[in-house]
Amino acid sequence: MMILPTSAIFHLRESGLVSTLKITQPEMHRTVLAATKKQRKSALDYGNIIDIIRKVVAKENALNHWCGTL
Repeated sequence: MMILPTSAIFHLRESGLVSTLKITQPEMHRTVLAATKKQRKSALDYGNIIDIIRKVVAKENALNHWCGTL
């Protein structure tokens, strides 16, 4: 038995290798951050990468691969 984010095991759940239970008490949250260096000349590139990450996360969430709210 492990406590993992659904992003770590959704593919195993879909193939039937594991089953999942939602933890309801205590309510659990996970914060994910992206940090950049403001002085870096390629700051715009970082912004593009972060936008791509947001789109991928939204897509995977919509496919129910990752549970929770964005």
